[in-house]
Amino acid sequence: MKIYCPFVIDESGYQELLSNIDSANSNDTLIITSCSGGFVDYALDLAKRIREKGLKTHVEFICASAANLLYFAGTERTATDYARFLLHQARYDYYYNVNVNSNILETELENLRQTDILISELLANWTGVDKDVFLMIMDMNGGEGKWISVDELISLGIQLTKIVEKEQINLIAARFIDKLNKINNLQQVKVEEKVEEKSKSPLSKEIEQQLLLLQEEGKKFDEWAYHVDKAARAVPDIVDSINDLTDKLNQLEEQVTNKLKQLEELVDELKRKDLKKQQVNSVNRLVEGQTITSFSKFVDQIERLK
Repeated sequence: MKIYCPFVIDESGYQELLSNIDSANSNDTLIITSCSGGFVDYALDLAKRIREKGLKTHVEFICASAANLLYFAGTERTATDYARFLLHQARYDYYYNVNVNSNILETELENLRQTDILISELLANWTGVDKDVFLMIMDMNGGEGKWISVDELISLGIQLTKIVEKEQINLIAARFIDKLNKINNLQQVKVEEKVEEKSKSPLSKEIEQQLLLLQEEGKKFDEWAYHVDKAARAVPDIVDSINDLTDKLNQLEEQVTNKLKQLEELVDELKRKDLKKQQVNSVNRLVEGQTITSFSKFVDQIERLK
C-alpha cells in the first residue's frame, strides 16, 4: 500500500498522516511527492511511528525541512534522480513575546540549538552518517541550509536508491518487448498449425483471442509509455523553471530592499529640509516682529515732538 505525505505537516496534515500510518502494514511505502516541512514535534512523532511500522519511504520532487525526518526514518529509501532535499536550522516561523529580556532570549536560543542537535542525532542514527555532517549542512547560508541532490546525499554515505526515469522506461520497454515476443510466438504457432479459416480448431481460436487481447494491451502500453517518457523529459525543465523563478524572486527582493532603503533616505532628507524651513520661518517671524515693534516706537516719538 502507498501512503502519501501532505504538502505541509500542520495539525490537519499530521492527523491525516497519523491515521494512514496506523493503518499501514510493514514494508508499505510513504510517498513524499512534495513537502515543504512543518512542525518539528509532529514530524518527530510521525518519524517514530514510521520506524516502528517498518515503512519504506520515497521522494518524488521536494523534501524540505521537517519532512526529512519522515524520509530518513524509512527502513528503505528511494528517490527520483531529480528530487531535492533541504536541511536547515530549526526556527520559529512566527515568534512573538512580551517583556522579553536577555535570559529569555538565551533560553529560546538554547532550545533551538538543542533541537538542531536532536534532529542531527536522529538522522545520524538512521543513516549511519556522523551527526556533524548534518549540522554542517544545516548551518550553511546563515542557518538557512542548502538544497541537496540525490547524488550529494549518496556521496555523504547515506544509503538510498536513486531511481532514474530513463531506467524505469527501459524496464517498461523490456516488458513490452516480452509481450511482443509472446505475440510473435502465438503467430508462429498459428502458422505451423496451418488451419484454414473455415475450419479453425479450438486451439487456434484460443490463440487468436489471446493474440487480439495482447495486441490491444500492447497499444495501450505503447501509449502509456509515450506519456511517461514525455513527462520524464518535462521534469528537468520544470525544476529549471522553478530554480529560475527562485533566482528572479531573490533579485526582485534585493531590488525592493534597495528601493526601500532609498525611500527611507529620501524621507530623512525631506525631514531635514522641513526642519530647516521651519527654522527659517521662525527667524523671519522674529525679525518681522522686532521691525514692527521698532517702527511703533518711532511713530510714538514723532507724535511726542508734535
